[in-house]
Amino acid sequence: YGRATKGFRMATPQDTAASVGDEPMQFYRKYHNRVKVAVGEDRVFAVPAILQEHEAVNLILLDDGFQHRRLRPHFSIVLSDYYRPFYKDFLLPAGQLRESRHGVRRADMVVVTKCPTDLQEDEMMRIEHSIRRYADLPVFFSRIHYGAPVPFGSQQTLNKDIILVTGIGYAKPLYEYTAQGFRVLEHISFADHHVYTLADIARLLKRVDQSPRCSLVTTEKDWVKLTAPELLRAAEKLPFFYIPIEIDFVKSGQDFDAMVLTAIQRVSSNT
Repeated sequence: YGRATKGFRMATPQDTAASVGDEPMQFYRKYHNRVKVAVGEDRVFAVPAILQEHEAVNLILLDDGFQHRRLRPHFSIVLSDYYRPFYKDFLLPAGQLRESRHGVRRADMVVVTKCPTDLQEDEMMRIEHSIRRYADLPVFFSRIHYGAPVPFGSQQTLNKDIILVTGIGYAKPLYEYTAQGFRVLEHISFADHHVYTLADIARLLKRVDQSPRCSLVTTEKDWVKLTAPELLRAAEKLPFFYIPIEIDFVKSGQDFDAMVLTAIQRVSSNT
């Protein structure tokens, strides 16, 4: 989504967020030594194209593929945001759902994402009950784990005063996390998948001049765009840090792993 190219494309070291999209570029930078990353509007064409270029590939993970009905996946995981669960959402344009809530029946499991770290057992039970009104599926709960800030600008040490810069869909968890350990002077919030320009960098430079003892903190997804070749020289002059992101489970993470691995092994034994 949001890339400047069209058609099937395998990510390479020469690619940027502009050529493959910000999230695929984030995946590529983080895991390129372990996985191949490809983009393509036509998934039915993309899958055999991947296998033609890389015969050793034996597993394909589709991001945001639940409504891509021309493909029949062996295993489907529906992610439902804790702050906007599908059972409280509505179809477009009233809400963000692309199909009826009952479509979740096609899935093999539901993962409730972005859960608070102090999520209690009774609330998890209430959420599971709400989900099972639509489908009797295993339900897991995941949360975001933020890593230590990584410098990529003019500072190596993060100041106590920060300006948070985000271009993601929902920045509340990150804002709350940074506010726990730092004084957030301002949150500059761009739209999700924002394409950064030199004018944006100039705006940030002007803002830092107003608070010379502050640092700029951004997301891992924004970092891959801010370090594009056309922006890198300007961005490196700013006191920039990005916060790496990981995901873990509130509980039953081993059960999640076991379900996914069992599904993969079942398919492998039949081919």
